[in-house]
Amino acid sequence: MARTYRSDTQAASALLREFPNLARSEWSIKSWADDNYQCIAWAECRTDRKSWPAPGYTWPEGLPLADPDVTATVDHFIPRFALLGYMPCGLDKSFQLGYQKVAIYANDVGVTHMARQRFFGGGWFSKPGEMEDIFHPNLEDIEGETSATARKYGKVVLVLKRSWWKALVNLDVFRCSWEHLKSWTSRRISGHEFR
Repeated sequence: MARTYRSDTQAASALLREFPNLARSEWSIKSWADDNYQCIAWAECRTDRKSWPAPGYTWPEGLPLADPDVTATVDHFIPRFALLGYMPCGLDKSFQLGYQKVAIYANDVGVTHMARQRFFGGGWFSKPGEMEDIFHPNLEDIEGETSATARKYGKVVLVLKRSWWKALVNLDVFRCSWEHLKSWTSRRISGHEFR
């Protein structure tokens, strides 16, 4: 497992191929490509593991695992994120002072992706698979077809929110800030600026 250092042009081109809706938005790349973690872990403010309700991934003991022949459903993620202080709030993706949100994407088969709202609002952070972390202003920027054969993230099906206090108590605010600082410092030292 390792980081992949791609040029701005290579990374942007690959991301736009996967997520053509980004072309209509003011999005940006926030890290190197890294296969040590994925979107669920990034929504948890973690870059040291992959989280998924299946053997071989990090998942809290006692929470149900997905059937190996079926992908995970939203019902697997609600109790997981409840442990971090999140509660469902329908499809309300608006910024609410005092709260942070995460969005769950799904296609016809099941959950495909999660995005984390910027702590003080104004957009969302995503970790598309093993690609670079990105910032995108709208959840729709990375939506796609819902057909499982299209291999796209589908649509946002649920938003969860937690209070800033819960984020502080869980130390997630510090962990997320630390990860962003490491990426920013790494980019500065390398002289590599992302778009």
